[in-house]
Amino acid sequence: MSQIAPAFTAFIEQHANLAALIVFLLAASESLVVVGAFIPGTAILLGLSAMIGMGHLPLWSVLIAAALGAIAGDAFSWWVGHRWRDRIAGLWPFSRHPRLIADGQSFFARHGGKSILIARFTPGVRAIVPVVAGASGMPAGRFFAANIGSALVWAPAHVLPGALAGLGLGLAGHLSARLLVLALGLIVAVVAALVFLRLLLRWLLPAADGLRARTAARLRTLPATPWRRAALAVLSPDDDLRPLILLGLPLVLVALALAGLAEEVADRAGLARADAALSRAVTGLRSEPGDEAMAFVTNLGDAPVIMAATAAAVLWLLIRRRWHLAAGVAVAMGLSTAFATAMKVAFAIPRPTALYEGAQVFGFPSGHATGAATLFGLLIWFAWRGLPQPWGGRLAGLLAVLVALIAASRVYLAAHWPSDVAGGVLLGAGLTLIFALAFRRTDPTPVAGSTLGAALAVFAGFGLWHAAATLPEALARYAPVAAPVQAIPRADWLAAGWATLPAGRIDLMGETEEPVVLQWADDPVALRDLLAAEGWRAPPPFFSSIGSILSPASGPEALPVLPRLNDGAYPVLTLIRPARDGASREVLRVFASGHAVETAGKTGQILLVAVEGESLQRPLGLLTIAVAEDGTAGSAALAIPQLIRATSGDRTVFLGPAS
Repeated sequence: MSQIAPAFTAFIEQHANLAALIVFLLAASESLVVVGAFIPGTAILLGLSAMIGMGHLPLWSVLIAAALGAIAGDAFSWWVGHRWRDRIAGLWPFSRHPRLIADGQSFFARHGGKSILIARFTPGVRAIVPVVAGASGMPAGRFFAANIGSALVWAPAHVLPGALAGLGLGLAGHLSARLLVLALGLIVAVVAALVFLRLLLRWLLPAADGLRARTAARLRTLPATPWRRAALAVLSPDDDLRPLILLGLPLVLVALALAGLAEEVADRAGLARADAALSRAVTGLRSEPGDEAMAFVTNLGDAPVIMAATAAAVLWLLIRRRWHLAAGVAVAMGLSTAFATAMKVAFAIPRPTALYEGAQVFGFPSGHATGAATLFGLLIWFAWRGLPQPWGGRLAGLLAVLVALIAASRVYLAAHWPSDVAGGVLLGAGLTLIFALAFRRTDPTPVAGSTLGAALAVFAGFGLWHAAATLPEALARYAPVAAPVQAIPRADWLAAGWATLPAGRIDLMGETEEPVVLQWADDPVALRDLLAAEGWRAPPPFFSSIGSILSPASGPEALPVLPRLNDGAYPVLTLIRPARDGASREVLRVFASGHAVETAGKTGQILLVAVEGESLQRPLGLLTIAVAEDGTAGSAALAIPQLIRATSGDRTVFLGPAS
């Protein structure tokens, strides 16, 4: 992953024309008959558009390519309909899915010429309406007027949001390029998954049901044999494939994600560094009001609360004589506890802070996240399946938010690593999906409302009382623990101890970024005063200078400096040195190292200093942002006579004041 982001960025920068061609083909594919239903062009286009906001692609070439591609795609589809208007219904896929033409004709009849514009923003009919327009005899002049006009609206509507998203991600200075690529990949994956789900529901599932029915009919004509009966039992049309696929596919994905996460957790390499960095970044934001709120929330996920709400749901189902549902809820919750405990012992991953004893001393997966995700996952099933919409969906959303809050509280309070929480949520989601598969033929409507009412009433009543009553104890248990500072003698530090400290800033993904060029074992104020003579100055206050980004005339001294984190820690000092040409600047950040130097009975914390070059870019011609340059300013930026120079191998740093 450390090579993907720079390589991708360099490729896009060096092949801007090829990127424009890709945008053209993607925009065209969205409008092509049949093809547009299978290619998630919009998702990929959003990802490429984000490169505009980061300054890696020119805006106008992408906009023009997107508009021309949209025009060409619609034009080709219109020509297909116009050319084969009398035979279009007999061509695949319309011959197999006549509903496609019916849908397109109905849409075209309702909206007339406006359908070309509306269809561009309407999934499902976008690739069909131009064909129907051609087959219906829509004149070329009228069609191309609507086609070109709608493309000029569609292209900015898709490119500009992606560019703004890229600008926002680029402005988040503490995010590494790797995290940026992951975020963009996640956006593309989510949109592609939604497109695939639409295809699954509209075409693939009906086709699979038809194939199964035909196969079952063929089997019934064969002689009766044990294998024939077994095959008919599997292929019986009485068992709808939709819930099997719609629940089974996410279950497979959750299982794969949990297995991959477990492998990374067991390896404890890059994930361990990312866990530590993210945990320190979150806990660095702690405050007294935040501690009280998060401790209260985390108490809602304590085992007694989850068990009481579970018991209420099971008891009510028993009273209503829904034996199988009661057993299913009890078994799912029992398995969540058993699996979470067994995995804790098997992986033996220590928590960020020692809080408990026994098996609970270990963190992966989080018991709070597992219990909350399983219990509320089951309640989400009852709400979604048993309550009328939209109330069932709204309640399901609220329950999902509650799971997210409990999970987030564990990271905030340093009770778990982020991977512990992710593992717990995945485990709970997997058990919920298994429950949903097992009861896919069960209608919970008669008992859904009362079961939800019983469980949530106990959760609210007992949970709120428990959270309030145990809040003082929780605040004491989860009180912030100061990181230990390791002291070393000054002579040892100057001799070789400096080489054991980090060689570069560590980002939130656990990767090493710009090198550390100075280790300073003195007060940061003294360092600031020393560097002032070399032209370094304090940056403008962040919030009062954020508006300068909105002006294309802003200089390097006016722009805010966005914080970069070192292993999750925020800088203790930040300075800038604008270039004379006004087109770039250097940014110096000072971080605490967790080590201190002993000198004559006194100790001074060792500070790590990293210097980074930034160039000014003006995306969209409307803004000014400072973008980190490839490479760093290097140690030459701090070639100050008062500093001690030390070299080990290919690594050179300065070590504090020579005095």
